[in-house]
Amino acid sequence: MNISEKTLQDLEFDLVLNKVSDFCQTSLGKNLVSEIVPDSDKDNLLIKLKYTNEYLASFENENKFPLHYFETITKEIHLLEIEDSYLDIASFLKLVQLSDTTKIHLQFLKKYKDYYPTLFKLSKSLIYNSTISKSILEKLTTYGEVHQKASPLLKAIRKEMLELKAKISSSFNTVLAKALSAGHLDDIK
Repeated sequence: MNISEKTLQDLEFDLVLNKVSDFCQTSLGKNLVSEIVPDSDKDNLLIKLKYTNEYLASFENENKFPLHYFETITKEIHLLEIEDSYLDIASFLKLVQLSDTTKIHLQFLKKYKDYYPTLFKLSKSLIYNSTISKSILEKLTTYGEVHQKASPLLKAIRKEMLELKAKISSSFNTVLAKALSAGHLDDIK
């Protein structure tokens, strides 16, 4: 069964989709909502209704879904597909956040699979890999800084930079002291 464009206009289907998209947390979610079309497959509709009912039921009982902010990682996924491209630190931290949020939701659905059987079944197709977060956090702090121990080479470079800064500071202070004692910097005092 196909619904005509006129019927969709009469039902103000686009306004309904706009209202739904207002609740989306990511631009990817908003885009997916804009692509929704009415479905006439009864089995498919029943599954989608079960998803919706289970999710709504979580607001009415003691087992609420953990709400977390989801950031879109479309750009990061695209960059990972390009040879010799790289991700910045903020992108790595977005991957950690999404990975951790996925873990929390999968654990939640496993714990409450009797309450949310349809969503639990859907979640079984997801794969959580703890090595993603672990590998990133071995190299980065949660504040977006590279760990001192990220690599021996980095540690050596940072040590060398500190020594160089100390030498530059010492040289500057020596020159400054000479200039001050010679009276060249009286106006700066």
